[in-house]
Amino acid sequence: MRRLFEPLGYAISAQPLVLDEQFPDWGESHYFDLTLSGTMRVRDLLAHLCVLIPVLDDRKHYFVGDDEVEKLLRRGEGWLTAHPERDLITRRYLKHRRDLVRDALECAVREQIAQQPTLAAAQIEDSTGASLFEARDDGCKTLRMQARRARCGVR
Repeated sequence: MRRLFEPLGYAISAQPLVLDEQFPDWGESHYFDLTLSGTMRVRDLLAHLCVLIPVLDDRKHYFVGDDEVEKLLRRGEGWLTAHPERDLITRRYLKHRRDLVRDALECAVREQIAQQPTLAAAQIEDSTGASLFEARDDGCKTLRMQARRARCGVR
């Protein structure tokens, strides 16, 4: 929880809850009493929660398709690309669907490049440490993309 919320400026207090108050010997549950503290716009708070609550649950209870990539990118605009746990957030939000995760990360990289045009291509990697760029025959580097990713502005 700290890895998700602290980089966004929240102070966190989390206390584990007992599994059953009548039977404390059973130990702790998987749930916490969580308090977030911070000063930010309500819009930003809601965007963070809309993305990070499903990430904490790590179980989407509905079909996850291409529209979820666009929702994630829209709600993560302005903060997701710079978040140190960007890959984890993306994987969990998109229910570990590799094709969608790849789309979202590549779109996020394009946003990151647009924000920092001097950023070296070699500095941008996916969660495995593999460069998101590949060398072309002419010696240039290009983002690895598929044609269906045109919605990110890639041709």
